[in-house]
Amino acid sequence: MIVVVGLSHHSAPVEVRERLAIAPTELAQRLLELKTRTQASEMVLLSTCNRVEVVAAASAALAPAALGTRILAELEARAPAVGPHLYLHPDLTGVEHLFRVASALDSLVVGEPQILGQLKDAFAQARAARTVGPWLNRVFEHAFRVAKRVRAETALGRGQVSIPTVAFDLAQQIFSGLAGHRVVLIGTGEMAIAVAQLFGRAGARLAVVGRTLDRARAVAHQLGAEARNADEVASLLVEADIVVSSTNSPGFVVSLAQLRQVRRQRHGRNLFLVDLAVPRDIDPLVASLDGVFLYNVDNLAQVAEEALLGRRLEADKASAIVVEEARVFLSRAHAERITPSLVALRNRFRGLLEAELERSLRGNRAPADDRLRKSLHAALVAAVEKTLHGPTERLRAWAKDDSFGDWHTDLLLSAITELFDLREDADDTVGVREGGKS
Repeated sequence: MIVVVGLSHHSAPVEVRERLAIAPTELAQRLLELKTRTQASEMVLLSTCNRVEVVAAASAALAPAALGTRILAELEARAPAVGPHLYLHPDLTGVEHLFRVASALDSLVVGEPQILGQLKDAFAQARAARTVGPWLNRVFEHAFRVAKRVRAETALGRGQVSIPTVAFDLAQQIFSGLAGHRVVLIGTGEMAIAVAQLFGRAGARLAVVGRTLDRARAVAHQLGAEARNADEVASLLVEADIVVSSTNSPGFVVSLAQLRQVRRQRHGRNLFLVDLAVPRDIDPLVASLDGVFLYNVDNLAQVAEEALLGRRLEADKASAIVVEEARVFLSRAHAERITPSLVALRNRFRGLLEAELERSLRGNRAPADDRLRKSLHAALVAAVEKTLHGPTERLRAWAKDDSFGDWHTDLLLSAITELFDLREDADDTVGVREGGKS
């Protein structure tokens, strides 16, 4: 079964989350390394500005909780200070957590649409890296269906309350309208582009600074903006009224020293800074300067929270769907796990009885004709089906009962295998020989 290990805005502030954040260019390598070191059979790695989470499937020889402990140790080794902020969700709680994340119930802004796309991207990257197998394929596809059902059956995602809309509304309050104001977009992340689009529609003048000038030009064309070089950030800080930053830089893109240098050239104009990056792009100390308004993703989420009171009832409905779907998923998964053993059990009984039938027929002086053989064989098959129907149905029902945890199914599988000698190397003639001796 699966385990989810990580941290999010619920368990850690942005200054802690940024220590564990993984750049998109490093994600595939980190995923492969972590899977190898922990000996997980399958793994997906999700890293966004609000969470870093590992979703893994354990091998038959390793319990999910034990795998989770290994992952915790690896994450703590990479960033020791994050230890107290990490969580571990095995089995049912792990499935429920993944479904909540996909449905945006665990998001900074409950109901926001971005997380589902980010989760699908993480899953696609893991598939490309070949770290996904049957278990994670099954649970992620189910998670995506749950998210779709939540959207269809609740009003959780309706209305315009998101990180981009909150940033836009705050900017309007500070500048009393945005037409003609200068907006500088540093970086080309999805959320930053969404913010810039809102500013552009309101009549702001946009400039885009990308990792390369070609990338900046591509996004600028999309936004109807101008593209600028990365080395022009200092001069753009003189011109800007609003700066939206979302890069993968390991250090500050906008520092306290930079803003102090351009203050006189700005002639006391207000500056609104939106830092959407994790690790943060803008030195938090700049908020101490007069006329500078700085908001990071956590700040924006707090503002959004005040506007989301109307979604509480919808969130409760969505949570009920998640709980229901998690139990449905586990019931089906456990039933699928026990099916091969039930098939082997039927084959075992049938094989033993057919061998005994052939032995008896060979012992008769008058050989049985084909019609009699077929009739006896059909009777034997019917007897096996009738004999095992009740026990197999009860075994399926017990396997579907997930109230005991994954170990319950493991115990049933082990018991069936031992009681009826279903190991692959079992000798199907043992029972016949013993029957002949009696």
